[in-house]
Amino acid sequence: MKIELHTHTSEGSSCAKAKAKDIIKAYQAFGADGVVITNHYSKNTYERFKEDLKNNYLKGYRNALKQAEASSLKVFLGMELNLSSHPNDYLIYGIDEDFIVKYPTIFNESLERVAEIVHHEGGVIFQAHPLRKPCEIKGADVLDGYEFNYTPFHNNYNDHLTQWVLKHQKDYPSLQYICGSDCHGLESVGCKLFEIDEPINNNKALVKALKNKKYNYFTFLTKNDD
Repeated sequence: MKIELHTHTSEGSSCAKAKAKDIIKAYQAFGADGVVITNHYSKNTYERFKEDLKNNYLKGYRNALKQAEASSLKVFLGMELNLSSHPNDYLIYGIDEDFIVKYPTIFNESLERVAEIVHHEGGVIFQAHPLRKPCEIKGADVLDGYEFNYTPFHNNYNDHLTQWVLKHQKDYPSLQYICGSDCHGLESVGCKLFEIDEPINNNKALVKALKNKKYNYFTFLTKNDD
């Protein structure tokens, strides 16, 4: 399966340029098998949506589900979380619709506490574009891994991330590496999909695959000299 792990819709992310239905149509035409909706979540998001947080924040995800229901494309719920303490962003996978209700101010927590919450809920957490300025690599002891980001609209310094991985592989052998397009509009649909050679039909299967060393994107990257 070819899965987009990093996608935004204008219903949930103010910086996104396309609605969920159009994003899903584009991924269907592109030939993707799955899309994770990872709309931004931060203090600003909370303030904007708090009058009806769950329905407002999940609108893009739900619209994506509706658009995909008549096709074979799978849609999953994720989140790109920005903490109040620093400018880094974190991709969370394996959550359900109640996550936002249970942890509405999760952006105020420390990274260590966020990772603890995500793991308690059966999910995984990766730092998004960890070397895109002003971000910096954090949390190797508590995160599941890091993302190689392929949006064409930022310098993500993936080559520097490769160097970091080579330097620290022995220090953090359990870390996984993923890839994503960071899609905010139709022009960045499918810049880089994550490939999994087994069916992924639910969050549990997605989390399992993202933990599986067989699918470590860094291994794929170095073997294929991408």
